[in-house]
Amino acid sequence: MSCCCGINDSDVLFEYATNGGYTTLDFSDMIDTLRPYLELLYFITGGPVLAVFAFLALKQITVAKQNARTASQREAYRIAAEQVKCYAHEVIPLLNELDKLIDEKAINVFSNAQIEVEDSGVRVKNKWNDGDLDKLVEIAPTLVSALNRLEVFALFFTSRVASEQIAYSSIGTTYVRSVKKLLPAFIGLANKNSYENILKLFLLWHQRKESERLEQEKADIQKRLRKIGDKKIEAIGTND
Repeated sequence: MSCCCGINDSDVLFEYATNGGYTTLDFSDMIDTLRPYLELLYFITGGPVLAVFAFLALKQITVAKQNARTASQREAYRIAAEQVKCYAHEVIPLLNELDKLIDEKAINVFSNAQIEVEDSGVRVKNKWNDGDLDKLVEIAPTLVSALNRLEVFALFFTSRVASEQIAYSSIGTTYVRSVKKLLPAFIGLANKNSYENILKLFLLWHQRKESERLEQEKADIQKRLRKIGDKKIEAIGTND
């Protein structure tokens, strides 16, 4: 048996001798014949290698996402801590100054207002005394300064730049109490997209405080129930 390879201008042919003659095999036919074996070879060698590379790449992406998430969380905690400091050193002095002016000028609209806080918003019924509006105008510069600073503070948390949970644990109570007192003065503006971040953070923290209060009441009631127990006096012969 002999074989040779011939090349002409029109095509590539492979010839091999069989039984003393030559049989011609077209190149495309040869590829079709070898394709199953080539695919099997690719699967045995290349497939697992590609799978390993894909697994490693996916693992790297997962690690990168976790690192980015951790870095973002750390930054959110850091900014929250900074804002808590700003609240203590900048916001509280403004609120104290405002409280002093409200007391000095005997502005009763804040204490006389009926405030109802619901899941979807706030209802305020103002009761204005004679001269309250004029007195409110007199303290307007201090009031606006305090509200503007509160709005900037709240924006860090409503925009999710800083962690509101971290800040809540430190100043949640004082923020809710202070903003609730000032609601009669700015609730109308908040409905017009002014000071909306103050209100948004207030609603979030107020509802959380209320939930905590109810949970504590529930725990106290359960504790009292356990102390009382379920004492009974059984009738004679009923438990024999």
